[in-house]
Amino acid sequence: MNLTLMAAADLEWGIGIDGKLPWLVPEDLKRFKARTMGKAVVMGRKTVETLPSTLPGRRILTLTRNPIGFGSHDLGSLLLHLASEPDEVIVAGGGEVYRALLPYCAKAEITRVKAVHDCDTRLLNLSEHGWTLVRSEPLSEVSDLEEWRRT
Repeated sequence: MNLTLMAAADLEWGIGIDGKLPWLVPEDLKRFKARTMGKAVVMGRKTVETLPSTLPGRRILTLTRNPIGFGSHDLGSLLLHLASEPDEVIVAGGGEVYRALLPYCAKAEITRVKAVHDCDTRLLNLSEHGWTLVRSEPLSEVSDLEEWRRT
């Protein structure tokens, strides 16, 4: 299982409010598209419902407590499916999905928004949960791209 967590988080690990991103970082959206193209992407049902459209070129695996239909899984069936997935799979949120799958991820790519926003959903502080920041580089004027690894 090759899972990479991808998220945009503010300086206090905030990732959203009312099911939406509280910022707009076009460079992050472009990077997400390029990085996920041709890959399987895991999202929660609520996150999938906030998408303005489908994500062409990506296979969405929806994590939900009540799976109905192709591509939707509860945690157990998703983990079984991922065990046979030969390629990298991107874990793309939301908050409950990050918490459920973080123990199975070996790497995290965080777009760190250099501000504090009013958020009602947070990612776990990776440095407090056995992760080490291994690289950080500027992504835009308002964000950096961080790579974290499980230690």
